Amino acid sequence: MHVESRGVPWTKLDFQVGTQVRNKYSQSCQKILTHWNLLFKPWNTLFRKFKGGPDWIVERELAEGALKTWRANVREEHDQYQYVNSSLVELNVTEQQPTAPPPLRPMIKEICANSGAAFTGLGRHLANDLCYHLVIHPATPAIYICQDDTRFKGLLNGIPEYLKCFTEPGYLSAMAGSCGVDQENPFRFNENSNRLYMHCYVDVFRRCSKLVPEDVYLKYLYQGLLDPRHTIGELLCSN
Repeated sequence: MHVESRGVPWTKLDFQVGTQVRNKYSQSCQKILTHWNLLFKPWNTLFRKFKGGPDWIVERELAEGALKTWRANVREEHDQYQYVNSSLVELNVTEQQPTAPPPLRPMIKEICANSGAAFTGLGRHLANDLCYHLVIHPATPAIYICQDDTRFKGLLNGIPEYLKCFTEPGYLSAMAGSCGVDQENPFRFNENSNRLYMHCYVDVFRRCSKLVPEDVYLKYLYQGLLDPRHTIGELLCSN
């Protein structure tokens, strides 16, 4: 648990949210513009420990912009990595390279770290389930997605499409209906809500097995993700 405190009382003005405060990012998409930092310092201080960013449901346009910026950064990092790597080879430098440099980091780590503020709201559970629905192996290098327009478009459209299920009336009524309004202690852990959520809204995270629809199975098959001999990014073996 993280606690924020200061030497003077909090006021209502401190909690006013401006779209510019949370979503106007610099080129690296890691820092909010200095102007807004100065203007809304209390808000930024309050949420500096929170890996936030534009919401994919209510701020989709801003979230898409953050994802596109993330893609541009990954591609730029990859170009720089290739240049430096080729220079090191020419100089016969034998120093050990760091493992998984930024452009080669797996997608699951990029999503869970909310890299570039482009994956807000996606923790370990949703990140794994999202990868399953989009037919992305969790260990897929980020550059593999970013360097191809079709694969990136699938990610761009797939995130809001997947998260949409958590805004539908069926989900909201089921979760709200099982909340502890009738409990003596409304803050007590709600077993009914947890059981319903784990049974209906967790697909592959911490699962031992999963019944996969035929269309999803075929997508995995055609991409070679069911072949232990296949390497992501290389040509598929016909046999």
